Amino acid sequence: MSSAPYFRWATYDDLIAPELLARCVEVLDREASVVLAYPKTKLLEEEDGLISESEYEDGLHLSSPRASERFIKLVRRLRLCNAVYGLIRASELRKTALLGSYIGSDGPLLAELTLYGKFFEIPEYLFYRRRHPAAFSSQQDVQKLLQFYEPQTTRRAPLIAWHHLIAHLTAVNRAPLSIGEKIRLHHFLIRDAIRSRGDYWYELTTLVRRNRTAAVRRVNSPLNSPATRLYNREEH
Repeated sequence: MSSAPYFRWATYDDLIAPELLARCVEVLDREASVVLAYPKTKLLEEEDGLISESEYEDGLHLSSPRASERFIKLVRRLRLCNAVYGLIRASELRKTALLGSYIGSDGPLLAELTLYGKFFEIPEYLFYRRRHPAAFSSQQDVQKLLQFYEPQTTRRAPLIAWHHLIAHLTAVNRAPLSIGEKIRLHHFLIRDAIRSRGDYWYELTTLVRRNRTAAVRRVNSPLNSPATRLYNREEH
């Protein structure tokens, strides 16, 4: 466990400018209300041996003194979770659920951090995110992602939207917010879930369909035939 006042996750193949940490430390040392400082990002797209560079706008400079305002803006704006590779105030990070064992858990973590402080975007391109076919963030096979994040699960559908909704609600309930702030955030999350109800319904129906298919396969498997079952009983 880290005992330093600040914490940063690092990926093995992304690049950072030498001054990234110094710039982030300056902000956190100066601004006690800031919980996360991160630089602007450039994407390094690699394809067929060629590398192209493009500027990416995270838009997560969240300076509102109101926690609910920061949370709502992050949920609405978040796409790539580049900000999670910024520098985080460790005392506030320890109050969160950290990274969960489900797909895309860095998003809910960032959302929860907004409940404890402000986000500061350093206006310099100091983080270079590599995007190439071998990068895990480029993985599109949901079953492989599910196996990585939840290797012990017997589910055949990831329930991403459900995991994120539950994580958000739990974070709001756990945070030291006023009743008014919690009501506002619950209202936002419920309305957002209603607007996205098709995603939630799709995940549930996919889970039921895949479990039913797996059950049928088990029943029809040669290993489940009467002769096999009789042989196994005689062996034991």
